[in-house]
Amino acid sequence: MKAKDINPEVVLDIVEQNNRVCPNPRLWNSLYEIIQDDLDNNFGNEPPRPMILAAWRDTPPSIKKMVLVEQIKWAAENGTLDKAYHYLHDLNDDDWFTG
Repeated sequence: MKAKDINPEVVLDIVEQNNRVCPNPRLWNSLYEIIQDDLDNNFGNEPPRPMILAAWRDTPPSIKKMVLVEQIKWAAENGTLDKAYHYLHDLNDDDWFTG
């Protein structure tokens, strides 16, 4: 898909497939790094952090999904939505936490 055709709804369609909540922790952290990677000096303007490490166990699926949606919105606002789309599109079903 071409970058001009990618919008938040297209990315959210990927997330909504097969009862997905968010990528598994390691992969979710990679998404976090990817969507902010090319931005110069984004201190103070960072995407929401993924709910990984200790937060993974203590966070309900609905909050995990909410954070992922906020990351997608952040990527749209900061010009990295195409990276989010391609990364999430290329994940396999077993790369996702479902619930």
